[in-house]
Amino acid sequence: MKLITVKILFLILICGSLSAQSRVNASVPIHISLVKGLSMNLLRSSLDFGEIIQNPAISKISKNAKDGILFEVAGNPGKNITINYSATQLTNSKWAHNFGSQQGNIDFIPSIMISSTTEMNNPLQISNGSVVNLSKENDGKLFVSIGGDINIASSQPAGDYLGNFSLTVTY
Repeated sequence: MKLITVKILFLILICGSLSAQSRVNASVPIHISLVKGLSMNLLRSSLDFGEIIQNPAISKISKNAKDGILFEVAGNPGKNITINYSATQLTNSKWAHNFGSQQGNIDFIPSIMISSTTEMNNPLQISNGSVVNLSKENDGKLFVSIGGDINIASSQPAGDYLGNFSLTVTY
Protein backbone atom coordinates (compact mmCIF):
# COMPACT_ATOMS: atom_id res chain seq x y z
CA MET A 1 0.00 0.00 0.00
CA LYS A 2 2.85 2.28 0.82
CA LEU A 3 4.40 1.46 -2.54
CA ILE A 4 1.18 2.34 -4.38
CA THR A 5 0.94 5.65 -2.49
CA VAL A 6 4.55 6.49 -3.37
CA LYS A 7 3.95 5.61 -7.04
CA ILE A 8 0.80 7.77 -7.16
CA LEU A 9 2.63 10.63 -5.46
CA PHE A 10 5.52 10.21 -7.93
CA LEU A 11 3.09 10.30 -10.90
CA ILE A 12 1.41 13.43 -9.53
CA LEU A 13 4.77 15.17 -9.19
CA ILE A 14 5.86 14.19 -12.72
CA CYS A 15 2.54 15.27 -14.27
CA GLY A 16 2.57 18.50 -12.27
CA SER A 17 6.07 19.39 -13.41
CA LEU A 18 5.26 18.51 -17.03
CA SER A 19 2.16 20.71 -17.03
CA ALA A 20 4.05 23.54 -15.34
CA GLN A 21 6.57 23.42 -18.17
CA SER A 22 3.99 23.66 -20.94
CA ARG A 23 3.39 27.20 -22.20
CA VAL A 24 0.86 28.85 -24.48
CA ASN A 25 1.58 32.08 -26.28
CA ALA A 26 -0.73 34.28 -28.34
CA SER A 27 -0.23 37.62 -30.03
CA VAL A 28 -2.80 40.05 -31.37
CA PRO A 29 -2.29 43.25 -33.36
CA ILE A 30 -2.86 46.59 -31.67
CA HIS A 31 -3.78 49.67 -33.72
CA ILE A 32 -4.46 53.31 -32.99
CA SER A 33 -5.18 56.17 -35.35
CA LEU A 34 -4.51 59.59 -33.84
CA VAL A 35 -6.45 62.39 -35.53
CA LYS A 36 -6.14 66.12 -34.89
CA GLY A 37 -9.27 67.48 -33.28
CA LEU A 38 -11.53 69.73 -35.32
CA SER A 39 -11.67 73.42 -34.53
CA MET A 40 -13.79 76.19 -35.93
CA ASN A 41 -12.79 79.84 -35.51
CA LEU A 42 -15.09 82.72 -36.39
CA LEU A 43 -13.12 85.22 -38.50
CA ARG A 44 -15.98 87.46 -39.67
CA SER A 45 -19.25 87.40 -37.75
CA SER A 46 -21.61 89.73 -39.55
CA LEU A 47 -24.36 88.92 -41.97
CA ASP A 48 -26.25 92.18 -41.88
CA PHE A 49 -28.70 92.77 -44.70
CA GLY A 50 -29.02 96.39 -43.62
CA GLU A 51 -32.09 98.58 -43.40
CA ILE A 52 -34.58 97.94 -46.17
CA ILE A 53 -37.48 100.28 -46.91
CA GLN A 54 -40.55 98.15 -47.51
CA ASN A 55 -41.60 98.09 -51.11
CA PRO A 56 -44.02 95.62 -52.73
CA ALA A 57 -41.54 95.26 -55.61
CA ILE A 58 -38.81 93.92 -53.28
CA SER A 59 -39.28 90.24 -52.63
CA LYS A 60 -35.77 88.85 -52.36
CA ILE A 61 -32.58 90.30 -50.92
CA SER A 62 -29.28 88.47 -51.35
CA LYS A 63 -25.93 88.68 -49.62
CA ASN A 64 -22.93 87.11 -51.35
CA ALA A 65 -21.16 84.48 -49.24
CA LYS A 66 -17.84 86.27 -49.88
CA ASP A 67 -19.26 89.27 -47.97
CA GLY A 68 -20.87 87.26 -45.18
CA ILE A 69 -19.82 85.21 -42.19
CA LEU A 70 -16.39 83.54 -42.41
CA PHE A 71 -15.18 80.51 -40.45
CA GLU A 72 -11.77 78.84 -40.44
CA VAL A 73 -12.11 75.08 -39.98
CA ALA A 74 -8.93 73.21 -39.04
CA GLY A 75 -8.43 69.49 -38.62
CA ASN A 76 -6.42 66.48 -39.70
CA PRO A 77 -4.85 67.06 -43.15
CA GLY A 78 -6.17 64.59 -45.72
CA LYS A 79 -9.22 63.65 -43.62
CA ASN A 80 -12.80 64.09 -44.85
CA ILE A 81 -15.27 66.24 -42.94
CA THR A 82 -19.04 66.62 -43.28
CA ILE A 83 -20.56 70.10 -43.22
CA ASN A 84 -24.17 70.41 -42.04
CA TYR A 85 -26.38 73.46 -41.66
CA SER A 86 -30.01 74.34 -41.91
CA ALA A 87 -32.20 77.16 -43.10
CA THR A 88 -32.98 79.71 -40.42
CA GLN A 89 -36.08 81.66 -39.64
CA LEU A 90 -35.69 85.27 -38.56
CA THR A 91 -38.34 86.81 -36.32
CA ASN A 92 -39.20 90.33 -35.22
CA SER A 93 -40.93 89.06 -32.04
CA LYS A 94 -38.74 91.02 -29.60
CA TRP A 95 -39.12 94.22 -31.60
CA ALA A 96 -42.88 93.66 -32.09
CA HIS A 97 -43.34 93.02 -28.37
CA ASN A 98 -41.47 96.21 -27.42
CA PHE A 99 -43.33 98.42 -29.91
CA GLY A 100 -46.76 96.75 -29.90
CA SER A 101 -46.46 95.79 -33.53
CA GLN A 102 -47.46 92.70 -35.50
CA GLN A 103 -45.07 89.73 -35.26
CA GLY A 104 -43.59 88.32 -38.44
CA ASN A 105 -41.05 85.78 -39.70
CA ILE A 106 -38.65 85.80 -42.63
CA ASP A 107 -36.89 82.72 -44.00
CA PHE A 108 -33.12 82.90 -44.46
CA ILE A 109 -31.90 80.52 -47.15
CA PRO A 110 -28.13 80.05 -46.71
CA SER A 111 -25.53 79.93 -49.44
CA ILE A 112 -22.31 78.23 -48.30
CA MET A 113 -18.98 78.54 -50.08
CA ILE A 114 -15.66 76.88 -49.21
CA SER A 115 -12.11 77.79 -50.20
CA SER A 116 -8.53 77.13 -49.18
CA THR A 117 -7.93 80.87 -48.60
CA THR A 118 -9.55 83.62 -46.53
CA GLU A 119 -9.91 85.67 -49.73
CA MET A 120 -12.23 82.90 -50.97
CA ASN A 121 -10.22 82.40 -54.17
CA ASN A 122 -11.88 79.85 -56.45
CA PRO A 123 -14.72 79.15 -54.00
CA LEU A 124 -16.87 76.07 -54.30
CA GLN A 125 -20.55 76.22 -53.36
CA ILE A 126 -21.64 73.28 -51.22
CA SER A 127 -24.96 71.90 -50.07
CA ASN A 128 -26.04 70.64 -46.67
CA GLY A 129 -24.34 67.34 -45.81
CA SER A 130 -21.42 67.85 -48.20
CA VAL A 131 -18.29 65.81 -47.58
CA VAL A 132 -15.10 67.82 -48.06
CA ASN A 133 -11.44 66.83 -47.79
CA LEU A 134 -9.14 68.87 -45.55
CA SER A 135 -6.21 69.52 -47.86
CA LYS A 136 -2.74 68.32 -46.95
CA GLU A 137 -1.34 71.29 -48.91
CA ASN A 138 -3.19 73.72 -46.62
CA ASP A 139 -2.25 71.94 -43.35
CA GLY A 140 -5.85 70.78 -42.87
CA LYS A 141 -7.43 74.26 -43.03
CA LEU A 142 -10.61 75.15 -44.87
CA PHE A 143 -12.48 78.45 -45.01
CA VAL A 144 -16.28 78.42 -44.95
CA SER A 145 -18.16 81.56 -45.96
CA ILE A 146 -21.89 82.06 -45.44
CA GLY A 147 -24.24 84.35 -47.31
CA GLY A 148 -27.75 83.80 -48.51
CA ASP A 149 -31.17 85.10 -49.41
CA ILE A 150 -34.13 86.42 -47.51
CA ASN A 151 -37.57 86.47 -49.05
CA ILE A 152 -39.78 89.36 -48.00
CA ALA A 153 -43.55 89.12 -48.42
CA SER A 154 -45.36 92.22 -49.69
CA SER A 155 -47.31 92.34 -46.41
CA GLN A 156 -44.28 91.68 -44.20
CA PRO A 157 -44.65 93.36 -40.78
CA ALA A 158 -41.99 95.99 -40.00
CA GLY A 159 -39.35 95.38 -37.39
CA ASP A 160 -35.84 94.22 -36.58
CA TYR A 161 -35.63 90.56 -37.60
CA LEU A 162 -33.12 88.36 -35.80
CA GLY A 163 -32.16 84.70 -35.93
CA ASN A 164 -29.24 82.34 -35.41
CA PHE A 165 -27.51 80.23 -37.98
CA SER A 166 -25.99 76.89 -36.96
CA LEU A 167 -23.07 75.23 -38.75
CA THR A 168 -21.80 71.77 -37.74
CA VAL A 169 -18.56 70.17 -38.95
CA THR A 170 -17.78 66.52 -38.13
CA TYR A 171 -15.30 63.82 -39.16
